[in-house]
Amino acid sequence: MLRTSLITLICALACSPAPDATPPETPALQPAQAKPAQAKPAQANSKHKEQEVIASIDLAQLKADGKLEALKIRAAVPRTEPFYKRDRLKFKGYDLAEILALNEEFSAADAGKHSLRFVCVDGYRTTFAFSSIQGARGVISIGMVTESGLDWPLTSRGKTQEHAGPFYLVWDQEDYDKRRPWPYQLTRIELVSNEVISAGVAPPKGSAVEVGYTLFKTHCLACHSVNLKGGKMGPELNVPKNILSYRDRAQLIEFVKSPQSFRAGSTMPPMMIPDESLSAIFDYLAVMAKHPVCRTTESCAAIAAQRP
Repeated sequence: MLRTSLITLICALACSPAPDATPPETPALQPAQAKPAQAKPAQANSKHKEQEVIASIDLAQLKADGKLEALKIRAAVPRTEPFYKRDRLKFKGYDLAEILALNEEFSAADAGKHSLRFVCVDGYRTTFAFSSIQGARGVISIGMVTESGLDWPLTSRGKTQEHAGPFYLVWDQEDYDKRRPWPYQLTRIELVSNEVISAGVAPPKGSAVEVGYTLFKTHCLACHSVNLKGGKMGPELNVPKNILSYRDRAQLIEFVKSPQSFRAGSTMPPMMIPDESLSAIFDYLAVMAKHPVCRTTESCAAIAAQRP
């Protein structure tokens, strides 16, 4: 799977078989019965103070427990989407709002203090604010409506044939837009604490690298971690050694712009990002080198073992 992460040096790719799903006779395109997920204020709970993941929805487990059977199968027809890259494909699945409503902690979460993180088969993890899912109908699709009857047709992704299952979040009657999440090969949705995540990756106040920090969160955090906070698809970039302590900055920038010119068969696509933006990201990483959460192999391994 080709993910648009910014500094991917190593990518571990995986593809999971799609679950069986029976197509509805003719799923009607209609508004969801549930309103778009609206996070409600909740009282502070001390047990959550230090937790990064407050609650989690395992989609495969919901299916295994039979909880999805109580929900109505709905259809979604995005105008465009990022995986198959064909217009007006019809997907079948369950309303995102109804899926989230199955977990009370998601419904009670303070939208200003928590975000939604979407975890995929290959370790890709992308985080979005609650506001990103409001005002439209998201569908956690379990397959496509096709003449062949295949729930998940294969398509070429680089040198491999892959499908978007087991679950794929698409947006009915919308074009692909990075302001909303479109995670494919989705396995889990997490409710995460903004405060806890920021405590590990935010630069110290007054460090003048906010631009680089924002760019890093936008382009890198889904696949990479800093201080073991972030994605798992690509390598950790700060501990026990910061990447700038053993890689030349100028060479790293060239790598990001053209990975295949350094490593034959690299799965990272060339990133067409201005050099000044890349420099800002590395400025941020240089500052974080002075604020590691651990310094030894043993201490970092102990923290990594506790990562969600």
